[in-house]
Amino acid sequence: MDDETLDRLRLIVDYQSAAAAARDIEEFYVLDVRFHATLIGRLAFRRVAEGVESARAQTERVRRLLLPTPRRNPQTIAEHKAILAALAERDPGASADAMRAHLANGLKQLHEFAGERPDLFEP
Repeated sequence: MDDETLDRLRLIVDYQSAAAAARDIEEFYVLDVRFHATLIGRLAFRRVAEGVESARAQTERVRRLLLPTPRRNPQTIAEHKAILAALAERDPGASADAMRAHLANGLKQLHEFAGERPDLFEP
């Protein structure tokens, strides 16, 4: 990962922190999408990018439900910072671990939220 992209990702996370502090959920969401798009856009894995894009429609509703929860925004910021730290160290294993943890935590929160609000997930 080049330094220019890392700087861009850091800036996005700084803006996310400001949006969270201001309780601007819409801006936080836009920045979250931008963080992931920037990261995926810089990876040389075209098929991963295509897979993420095709799954986006399915995940958008869930992300919009989870991001406004007070417990998720600070956790998202911390996870993004962990990903950035690993990328800045040029440590592929730590980077993959940080991303796996980020995705796993999102899924965990989704399961918790679904348990709290099953009415939102019933067919």
